[in-house]
Amino acid sequence: MRFQAGIMVTVGVLLTQASPLNPQGTPPANAQRPEEPSYPLGCYKTAEDRTLLSKDQAMRLCMGATNTSPVDCFNEADRRLSASDDYNITLCQCARSTEPVECFERSQNETDLSEQRSLQMCNARALWHLAADCRPI
Repeated sequence: MRFQAGIMVTVGVLLTQASPLNPQGTPPANAQRPEEPSYPLGCYKTAEDRTLLSKDQAMRLCMGATNTSPVDCFNEADRRLSASDDYNITLCQCARSTEPVECFERSQNETDLSEQRSLQMCNARALWHLAADCRPI
């Protein structure tokens, strides 16, 4: 606020950080939300809606997921690779994007690695150094 000719004028301020006027802070509209702990369930439901995976396969794909990217990765793998669902699940568990699919394709096209070695090198957990529960090692 400031005073102008004896009149109090409120100056517009975007309170995006915690302050005495806004102790909780308000994130900007375009800010990413923090990863939600319920995302394995959200991933599972998305897998049920957007794939033909069995309930057990959808659960394996989404175990530890922090978003629905494993489903996007799986669908991309299903579209681009001639591999089994179980193979694509292994490739895409914990995925944050479709990068594991791209890595796998490149390794097959640009190296003499076997499919198994490409899977070992390009699966999401290997790419991002993640444990089986999708947490960083």
